[in-house]
Order: sequence, then C-alpha cells, then structure tokens
Amino acid sequence: MSWLVKKQPGASDDIITIGLFPQKQNDGARVRPVGLEFTFAAEQIAVQTVDLATVEGLADRMPLSARIAATLKRGPMTIAAIAEELDAKPDSVIKAVNRGRLFTKVPGSDGIARIALMERRIA
Repeated sequence: MSWLVKKQPGASDDIITIGLFPQKQNDGARVRPVGLEFTFAAEQIAVQTVDLATVEGLADRMPLSARIAATLKRGPMTIAAIAEELDAKPDSVIKAVNRGRLFTKVPGSDGIARIALMERRIA
C-alpha cells in the first residue's frame, strides 16, 4: 500500500493539517483517508484527528461520495445544488449517490427530489 501525504497550513504558524490519502491498495477493505492536525507549542506537540472534508485544500482529494456525505450533514439538497457546492459534474454526483448505500431520495415541497443521508440506527 502507498500513501499520498499533503500538508495544509493552519490558521497560525503553529498549526498544520496533514492529509494522508491511500493511493494503491492490493487487498483488503478500502482504507479511508486520514486527517491529522498538529499544534506546535514550546513544551509539546499536540496531535488530533480532523475531518478532511472540512479542510479547504484537502477536501478536494477526498472521494466524491465522502464529500457529498459531509455536505449533506446540513440537510437534504438537490443534485444541482450538491454539484454546484462541490464543483462537480451533476452526472458524477448522480453516479456517486447511486453507487453508495449512504444516500436516499426524499421528496421536496416543490416537487423536486432531494438527496439525503440515510439514517442508521442500531437496533
């Protein structure tokens, strides 16, 4: 397996965010990208995980379905609105939505169907 490592500067010189993106994987379940934020202080270096979908400059390297899921956490949206917000082709959004089991269609009050995250509950 190989990884692509991308660095994104933070709000100050003491903070950086690193995106670790799997590039090649020969076997096993697909590994998800990982985000780490490093905060450098005089006495210590703090490390915490971060959602890469929220980091400008690194989110565009995420799979489209993951970016759609992060966008839909705010609520259902039309295909056109998702495509516009993510700067993606509507056809690509449709394919990603149909491919995954994370999404469902819900009717809108204006008659236009919207895409929403599938609610998952443990019984």
